Amino acid sequence: MRHLSVTGGSSSNSATIEGPSTLPIKHKEALLTFVGIPTELPRLGPASLRTAYAKFKVLTNSSTKMQGLRSNKEWTEHLEDLGVEAWVPNFVDLVHIFIAKSQFYSGWKPNFQNAQSYPDMKAWLNDDSDCDSDSELWGTSKNADDYSFVDLASWLTKKDEVKAKKPAIASSSAGIKKEKRKKDKREVSESESESSEEQEKAKGKAKAKAKKGKKKSSE
Repeated sequence: MRHLSVTGGSSSNSATIEGPSTLPIKHKEALLTFVGIPTELPRLGPASLRTAYAKFKVLTNSSTKMQGLRSNKEWTEHLEDLGVEAWVPNFVDLVHIFIAKSQFYSGWKPNFQNAQSYPDMKAWLNDDSDCDSDSELWGTSKNADDYSFVDLASWLTKKDEVKAKKPAIASSSAGIKKEKRKKDKREVSESESESSEEQEKAKGKAKAKAKKGKKKSSE
């Protein structure tokens, strides 16, 4: 699998933390609080993989709640409580509070969704207490905030290549086992055939002997 973009997260901690949203502060706060996102999260730094992943998770988890806001009475009441005029945002409005739409869809989404399929990487991104150390996971050891999307894309590419080889090996192994089963069946069939021939010969000899005995008896 190719990772076309490594934008959306930089190896430099001086990268812009907030997205390009031009919404008034009240509108941003209204949207964030409605979907349950802490208002300080968009400004949370440094611009590291773990921070970006934390933001990615809240965005994807909020996508369902963003649907049908036009007819959502809770949203209307929420705006009234905050003194914000009627307004219907979409998911991109939420994304832009954190990061540019292009970076989210070409960088964050493909890389993080793929990373979630690898439990060890997912645990590291979540900073779980039992996650692998940097050297165990990455093969290198540096400040956790210094790992970039370039590092992640490279790590995923290697893992995807290994994953792609496994089905081929399994298929080859299955083919060998199938041929062995066919061979075993042929051998059993041949053995049964030989046994049947021997039995027929034995029966023939027994009949001939019996016939010969009857002839002598009649004489």
